[in-house]
Amino acid sequence: MSIMELGALGEFLGSIGVIATLVYLAIQVRHSKDSMDANTRSVMAQISQARADSIMANLRAIQHSDHFPRIQVLRDNSADAREWADGLLPEDRSRWRTWLISNLNDVRNQFYQYQQGLLDERIWKTSTRGQIARMLADLPYFLPTIQPIDPEFKATLNAIAEEEGLPLINDSGGFTGNLRV
Repeated sequence: MSIMELGALGEFLGSIGVIATLVYLAIQVRHSKDSMDANTRSVMAQISQARADSIMANLRAIQHSDHFPRIQVLRDNSADAREWADGLLPEDRSRWRTWLISNLNDVRNQFYQYQQGLLDERIWKTSTRGQIARMLADLPYFLPTIQPIDPEFKATLNAIAEEEGLPLINDSGGFTGNLRV
């Protein structure tokens, strides 16, 4: 083999080495990106969970107040949400509104975790569904609009509201439809 042939063979092997290195780097970059994406989802879930913990602390504080049991009994014994809401004292309306907002944020957190695959589907479709239906029955009387609202979350809430015969959330975040129970 002459020097020219050895030089050509060296260039050929060098180009294969460069291509192999580029392929290896592409695979490493993809793995790194996937790892970063997973890490980002994990951090977002932790932030969401911290927010949910704060919300749940608010809900517990409200529920353990001297006023909440009385308000809850009144709500449970009322067939008409509007009549019940209109009959509440202003401070009780404020308490119930705060409880509903906390509840809405809790459901929003659960929806986010469900979308990210961090909440089991059975939990989302069973326990959360009842929580959503009850909340949607009362929201129009205490919170005229829900802003901002994620389109997928709104669609999910509206699907449940439609099945339950409850008011739907319109494009402006207000409520339309059957404002009854």
